[in-house]
Amino acid sequence: MNSKLNYMKMDEIIMRILTKTNSYDDIVEFAQWLNADEKNREEFQKIESYWNANLKYDYPMTAENSFKKLQQKIAKLDMRNSRRKRMVVYSGVAASLLIILTLSFFMMIETTPRISQQYIYMTGNSISTFFMEDSTRIILNRNSKVSYTDDYGQKERRVRLIGEAYFDVKKNTVSPFIVDMDGTIVKVLGTKFTASNKEETGTIETVLLEGAIRFVSSEQSVLMKPNQKLLFNKNNRNLELTEIDSEQESAWKEGLFKYRSLPFERLMKKLEADYGVKIIINNKKLLNPELKFTGSFEQNIAFHNVLDVINRTIHIKWKEENGIYYIY
Repeated sequence: MNSKLNYMKMDEIIMRILTKTNSYDDIVEFAQWLNADEKNREEFQKIESYWNANLKYDYPMTAENSFKKLQQKIAKLDMRNSRRKRMVVYSGVAASLLIILTLSFFMMIETTPRISQQYIYMTGNSISTFFMEDSTRIILNRNSKVSYTDDYGQKERRVRLIGEAYFDVKKNTVSPFIVDMDGTIVKVLGTKFTASNKEETGTIETVLLEGAIRFVSSEQSVLMKPNQKLLFNKNNRNLELTEIDSEQESAWKEGLFKYRSLPFERLMKKLEADYGVKIIINNKKLLNPELKFTGSFEQNIAFHNVLDVINRTIHIKWKEENGIYYIY
């Protein structure tokens, strides 16, 4: 497809985005286009600003309107409004993808409408790192999403999390950092911690590495200390606070799974969850609680290689049938 046809296709996608008639594939292609070039983001901001101006003054634009006419009108506008500059740093893994979406919506403040930008960072099957404008570092685990608006850093630094992330928060006593997870929040001034909002299990987890954070739900408020893990069930509202090895719990941010002095049976349960496999132990001797394992594995290693490494410490035999690993 030549460049002219590419532009025509993107024009059509943009119009569907603006008229909210887009498909999921439109969003993915649109995000890739935004990430490809700063000029693309500037161009869309101009188009979007004029589109919203039309909405404000009751001159509706529809997907059927000529995109060419819209661009001609945009050219007449004075688009000298300053933009914030945001730096995104990708992780060293070449396959890592960090999709950035910018969305706009109207906010009413003292009856004066303004356009507020929402920024969404999403990962696929890789871990990605980026920095907020206040130098707060966020590492997003696989299949996770963080979003925030351009109000970030004014009265507070609020982000919304779905999935799992590590936060190295730049200290700011005036503007607290808040992670919003479906109505519960973690509030900090400056610290290092991980948080996960797991929609599939209905649970929220927070692990504190340094400093202090406060977990707040509608029922309770808990101040956490380093090397503590908080588990909150969104369904029954139960909360558990336990002492843990925070470095082990947050090893995923380095692309690792770490296990320290785990009994073999517990190790197999952890491996099932971490690698998404089914394991059946057919040797009762391996259920001895005194039989423990310490080690770490890369997250992207093949599971049979994990078992080969374990075999060097704990002599085991194994076979795989129909996706089930039998240990004996």
